[in-house]
Amino acid sequence: MATTYRKPGVYLEEANLRGPGEIGTAQAIALFVGVASRGSSIAPQLVTSWPEYDAAFGGFTQMADPALDVSYLPYAVYNYFQNGGRNAYIMRAIGSSGVAAFANVKDAVDATAFTVNAKSEGVWGNDLAVGIAIQEAGGTSTVYTLTVYKIAEGAAHEVERFQNLSVSGTVPGTKRVDYAINDEVYGSKYISVSDLDATKIPVEVDNSSINSLLNLEDGSDGDLPSSTSGDLGDAAEAALASVEGPVILNIVGYRPTDTSSTTYVSETFDPNRVTRGDVFVINDNFPPRDPASSSDAYADTILDNTSSIGSLSGNSYVAAYVPWIVAPDPAVNGGTITVPPGGAIAGVFARTDATNGVFQSPAGLNANMTNVLNVDARFNDVKLGSLNAKNINVVRPIPGTGLCIMGGRTRKSYGVDRYINARRTLIYIEQSLKASTQFALFQNNDEALWSQLTATADRILRPVWNSGGLRGASAREAFFVTCDASINTPDVIASGEVRMEVGVALEYPAEFIVIRVSQFDSGNTTTTVVA
Repeated sequence: MATTYRKPGVYLEEANLRGPGEIGTAQAIALFVGVASRGSSIAPQLVTSWPEYDAAFGGFTQMADPALDVSYLPYAVYNYFQNGGRNAYIMRAIGSSGVAAFANVKDAVDATAFTVNAKSEGVWGNDLAVGIAIQEAGGTSTVYTLTVYKIAEGAAHEVERFQNLSVSGTVPGTKRVDYAINDEVYGSKYISVSDLDATKIPVEVDNSSINSLLNLEDGSDGDLPSSTSGDLGDAAEAALASVEGPVILNIVGYRPTDTSSTTYVSETFDPNRVTRGDVFVINDNFPPRDPASSSDAYADTILDNTSSIGSLSGNSYVAAYVPWIVAPDPAVNGGTITVPPGGAIAGVFARTDATNGVFQSPAGLNANMTNVLNVDARFNDVKLGSLNAKNINVVRPIPGTGLCIMGGRTRKSYGVDRYINARRTLIYIEQSLKASTQFALFQNNDEALWSQLTATADRILRPVWNSGGLRGASAREAFFVTCDASINTPDVIASGEVRMEVGVALEYPAEFIVIRVSQFDSGNTTTTVVA
């Protein structure tokens, strides 16, 4: 019976956790892996806008490596945000020989008090410098301000300042210098501090001129990531170990300076490499069209190489896309550039998720691309049919709409999960159920718990059906949940398990619209099929 409150005041009540009241625990987030001029190569970094990516990974600035002509990673991220993307993790892939720039902060007798390191490997760190000002002298209790500068065009530009630092951290009102600089949330975006000796008293580093600052040195980009050595795939696997929840993964390649052997270095990633079932891969590692080759010849090349380029045939966690797209080049005023389509496609995925849910196929007239001028190849109807039959999704212009994704298939060739929306609906349901049934751990395994689990599953599945994500005129036709004594037998209970069976009727997208037009004249009928 509900309690009646009469005296104004604060009252405490206890209630058992019975599962979620709504779904939404499994919205996917994009993860891009590729070559950048700087940024973390240890763990993926979350960015929520293009300016954040620009600050963390160097924007369109390319590496100094003469073997690199262009990295397509910044273009993928830029087009992702242009097409509706909101949040993305970025993982910088590097070769094995990159070195981070560093500088040693000295004391009065030229001994090292601590070392300042660039946040990641690369020559970009050689353009960093630090200044150290004494706020209050007092031996090992000296209080400092450390300022980080970026050197550009012969001038030092302040990018960060950290005040009230000490080498011991025991001075009231101060924080130990390495703790402050290395803090994951409030620390530096450019440098880290290591090898601190709290017995050494750092001397002041004058910041009155660019020549008096302490410059970081000896940073190098090292080798480019190799597809033959699996550097790109290894970086993706390492990133996935740090990112929780469903992921849309796009490994973005680069173009080497020497194009005699290849025009594009990329890698197909097999989701089976990770022990999780919530990774969906947007695969655009087909090479670009040779300018001397026709669109038809390019289509034949793709069809002839589906077993080796972007293959993973039979895998419903991967979708492949062609051709490359032509987009404005923000790095060149008025210029254009031909890039892989994966970044823009990931943005369309995110936009579709936000407006219609993962149950809607990211294809069709609503899956039109923005900030895209053209496609690098246009296929005739015969080639389009052949590519679709091979489960290769095509981006093509639609009169009056623009460039649209006109394919919604995974690399699997049979079953309802050969469609992207069906596979992602399953991922959504599975991850929502997993996250929403944690309350059942260590509860008494009886009818009361089974009833709670059934109600939890129903609260997740019913909104999916209401949103059009499941087939059926009624909820009974759309899904079922079984969690009772018929499957939770005494032996199952004794083993510490509770079992629940869930069945769902997934939606098929309408790939082919067939219109039969009949002509009726004096009792004679002529029928024409319009596809």
